[in-house]
Amino acid sequence: MDATHQFSLHMLVILGFVLFVSLLLHHNHGLFLARTTYKLKKYRNDSAHRSERALGNKISAVGIKFGVPLFLIFLILTFLTR
Repeated sequence: MDATHQFSLHMLVILGFVLFVSLLLHHNHGLFLARTTYKLKKYRNDSAHRSERALGNKISAVGIKFGVPLFLIFLILTFLTR
């Protein structure tokens, strides 16, 4: 296996994980993953967790904004270096 091919495969795995976490945060309205379903519904509109939602939404937006194009670039690079 070529070093470029190995690097692109590693980046696909890393970016796939980043996109997975970003999409989970986006789906949960910015709340982090250490919540049960009941607490998630309860905390979704609670003003005490506003800063956590804001941070989670920012992380999600950055992960999706940069993750998707980079994932596609490394996916194309993986197929080109076969």
